[in-house]
Amino acid sequence: MFVSKESANFKLLVAALLVFCFIVVGFTVAHKNVEIEYDGKRFEVSTFAGSVKELLKQEGITLNPGDRVSPGLDKPLKDGTKVVITRGFKVDIIVDGKKFKTIKTAETKVKDILKNAGIEPGSDMIVKPKLNTLIDEETNIYVTNVVTKKVAVKETVPFKTIKKEDRLLRKGKTRVVREGAKGVKELTYRIMVANGKVIKRELLKVKVLKQPVDKIIAVGTLNTLSRGGSTYRYSKVLNMVATAYTHTGWNTATGKRPRKGTVAVDPSVIPLGTRLYIEGYGYGIAQDVGSSIKGGRIDVFFESKDAALRWGRKRVKVYILE
Repeated sequence: MFVSKESANFKLLVAALLVFCFIVVGFTVAHKNVEIEYDGKRFEVSTFAGSVKELLKQEGITLNPGDRVSPGLDKPLKDGTKVVITRGFKVDIIVDGKKFKTIKTAETKVKDILKNAGIEPGSDMIVKPKLNTLIDEETNIYVTNVVTKKVAVKETVPFKTIKKEDRLLRKGKTRVVREGAKGVKELTYRIMVANGKVIKRELLKVKVLKQPVDKIIAVGTLNTLSRGGSTYRYSKVLNMVATAYTHTGWNTATGKRPRKGTVAVDPSVIPLGTRLYIEGYGYGIAQDVGSSIKGGRIDVFFESKDAALRWGRKRVKVYILE
């Protein structure tokens, strides 16, 4: 087939134009303006680099261990892409009082720094600074592992001392009726231990293994009075006025013939039949009453009028005998 010279030239021209267009389009696509931010600086660059890694190499920017680049090194560049480089800083991780690891990181949250160091924070750890704390400079992070366990300890239970009155024991005297004995109880705790020290203790239960036995002491309440070789036991002492009387020809209010030791009383103060000891008079029994014998007054009997007159009127102590 015959092709004219003009037709061939036209085809060459079209082909040349297509190649030119491809070159222009390729140049336009490959060329891009991007922004770089690092070390406190921010600037724009014009580049044909296809990835972040190529861009950094082109600009002579060196990354150190722990530095972070956003977008990532293998990410493709587009026109208008912003590349941010965050420099890493040194962090010492101290676990249970010993240096565990030193890392360089660009992470700012304590929790993320620990994960970066291979430590997964848990409820059984104490972390300082706290997990959500933000840091951006060289520092130490302290991690303390907490061990929780149950322990049981035995303790003594003290016994009580009980005092009981004893009317048969002289006042001021005591007697041990029963010796006391300590008891034993078991206490179960939940404890939390960190660095060998108990940081928390919670009491879970108490079990009494042996009940204590109370000590019983008898305390004497018996009052005694020694007179003329005889000892009298009394319950109380009354300060009274004592007068005297003799035979009247009548029996006492209790039907008894009056004799030495008969005493007239106010029954509302001293019941009839009560045994008495009266200072200066001696032993007596409340056997009689009198119209003038009221309240704190008694009348003591004498066999003769002369003896009664010699007694007269006296203030005396009257012991109420047991």
